[in-house]
Amino acid sequence: MNKPEMTAAPQDRESLISDLRSLIVNSVNLHHLKMDEIKADTPLGSSGLNLDSVDILEVVVAVEQRYKIKVQDAELGRKYFGTIGGIADFITEQRS
Repeated sequence: MNKPEMTAAPQDRESLISDLRSLIVNSVNLHHLKMDEIKADTPLGSSGLNLDSVDILEVVVAVEQRYKIKVQDAELGRKYFGTIGGIADFITEQRS
């Protein structure tokens, strides 16, 4: 698995969403997709990126490592890890 180069975590929402797109593509090997096809409201599951539960777990781990945050329970994961925008909201809330 290729790891993206680590730079400072972005602060504004659009930069955060762009960073998350890259992180997800690299974490679960979605290099066949064009970045501009992945929107903030694109579902991670079957109606969007078609990630299975193992892929989503890999995304959770990558997000925790990249942004130095922790998903405390499965309910939080289900609430926020449905779309890239949801993940961005979670990161923003954890930072505040």
